[in-house]
Amino acid sequence: MSFKFEKEIIENFDKSIKYEWLEYNRQGAYSSSTIIGMNTRREHGLLNIPYKDNTRTAVILSKLEESVFINNHLYEISTNQYSTNIFPEGYHYLDKFSFEPFPTFYFNIEERLLKKTLFLLRERNVLVIRYTLKNQGRPVKLVIKPFLAGRDSETLATEIQGLNTDTYLGQNFVRWAPRPDIPELNVHYNRGEFIPATLWYHNFLYQKDDYSDAKPVEDLLNPGFFQAELQPYQSLDLFITTEDIADISMEYEQIYREQAAMRISFDNKDTLSILQSGFSVTSDSGKKNIPLSFFKKEQSLRDLLFCMPALLSVKNNAQQFRALFNEILARMEHGLLPNRFPINAKDAVYEKADIPLWLINFAYTYYLHTGSISIFSDETVQKFKDIIDNFSKGTSANIYVDKSGLVFSGDKTIDTGWFPLKDKAGNVLRYGYLLEVNALWYNALKIMAEIFQLKKKKRQASKYERMAEKAQAGFQKTFYDEQTMQLYDFIGIQRRNRDFRLNQIIPLVLPFSVLEPSIAKRVLRKIDEELVTPYGLRILSHKQNRFLTVDPNSLSRKSPVFYEQAIWPWTIALYVQAAKNYKQGSTHLNQDLKKYFQPVFELLEEGVLGFFPEAVYLNDILHPFGIQDSVMTLANIAHSFTLLQNK
Repeated sequence: MSFKFEKEIIENFDKSIKYEWLEYNRQGAYSSSTIIGMNTRREHGLLNIPYKDNTRTAVILSKLEESVFINNHLYEISTNQYSTNIFPEGYHYLDKFSFEPFPTFYFNIEERLLKKTLFLLRERNVLVIRYTLKNQGRPVKLVIKPFLAGRDSETLATEIQGLNTDTYLGQNFVRWAPRPDIPELNVHYNRGEFIPATLWYHNFLYQKDDYSDAKPVEDLLNPGFFQAELQPYQSLDLFITTEDIADISMEYEQIYREQAAMRISFDNKDTLSILQSGFSVTSDSGKKNIPLSFFKKEQSLRDLLFCMPALLSVKNNAQQFRALFNEILARMEHGLLPNRFPINAKDAVYEKADIPLWLINFAYTYYLHTGSISIFSDETVQKFKDIIDNFSKGTSANIYVDKSGLVFSGDKTIDTGWFPLKDKAGNVLRYGYLLEVNALWYNALKIMAEIFQLKKKKRQASKYERMAEKAQAGFQKTFYDEQTMQLYDFIGIQRRNRDFRLNQIIPLVLPFSVLEPSIAKRVLRKIDEELVTPYGLRILSHKQNRFLTVDPNSLSRKSPVFYEQAIWPWTIALYVQAAKNYKQGSTHLNQDLKKYFQPVFELLEEGVLGFFPEAVYLNDILHPFGIQDSVMTLANIAHSFTLLQNK
């Protein structure tokens, strides 16, 4: 897999801005833009770091605007989009962009070859940028204007009174601190000088912005400019950071070699290696949250849970799994876990019935993978008992177990399941007996029985076994529709919903399936017919398509089509597990599945390079939407192909 873009693509403006690069480190900081250096999202920026206890991201340095003087003739090599025009159009001077293994830009200005490379230090929030004049001939004068945003990644900056626009100068050092609530920015440089000259640039437009602003524009502060003359083969190095880096050697060559040795080269590694590296930003202490996206900070806790099996199968890191598991379990209240992650205790909402049941399931996954029962400590088991007890007696969000042994959850005002469907009046549609919740409920009861068997507590094991038997009997009587040979999506007070959704696969992937094998195989056949694509599973059967035509430009996570027509690439992991459970007789199952899902890897070379989008929409042309840098998707596809390598 190679991420190299030559002049033919770069010169096509509309095509080139569709490709985005993302450079990141283990601290959760990132640098990102398009391959021509023009920002198209409010989340784009050269230095973006976690702040406010890692619950938010600050866009510190939006971009650098570069100019080259050759014999006093000015060449603008940057590209910006304003609300009324594109200026300058420096991409015309860009010959090539590539990962080597860092974002690298090759400019050709009047036969003067300028190379720009940037990377973040793996363990520190330091961005390193080098400009090198790569051939013999006339020297060039390089002028670089930093554009400061100094804002949260979800907001946009405007010129405001009271902003500190002062520049603090030192020996080959400059510092800015525009806002007291945003980290200051420090730049160390090896040659030339910085000239303070405060200016505001107005109306930068971000055309791919998916927020609700009618016109996503912002103003950026330019506090001055760097200038340096480069003789042939000379370099200008910038070390850009929010930290004190007096302890870091600023010898570029040494740092480059050290950092490159830690990275995946997209040219030389296989696809699985790239996937393995893609979700390596993790937390051992609980103080640093795992970004499921660098662009979108706050995520569903359910999404984070779906990353956990890959920590075992792909990363083989049981310690990391346990640290994350303990952090999540500690946040339980009344048998429920918060909806969102990172977990902010001040505004946490507890109303999803499936999330705590998924946590029990993945603890059992840990036991199956490691063979160790250490995860079932007395404290953990007590927490699991609290989940079961609270569900049984009734807890918040109208979650309770009725006389049938099944879980009823939610009402017209509370969404407790996986798919937040509402009517035009805003009333919740999916409440009552939800398919995914009750499949997980049975599985959790069976796991509890297994845990107490392992602990040789037969009375307790028998208790949960009886509860499981009752839940299974209620499920098979209530959920299986003989007429359609499928499961009801949900059963409300006055309706049985037959939508054939993605959640039909949940009973097929759990270690303890509530379904008889013959029924499970029928459901899987219907999934094959109506949900499976080479890019993942559809959320809703194509036979129940309620949207005949969709404008791809209107696609977003907030639109109804996200839960009607979207395909989720990460669900390949669910399908692979279901196939391995119920298609054991297939002669070449693993090879066939690898071949079938191969087209999904085309998505790595679109949009945010090296990442999968959260969702795609097929309508003659493939349209990615949702979260563009979905770490959960990376983790699950890596997990899928690890499973397919095992017999």
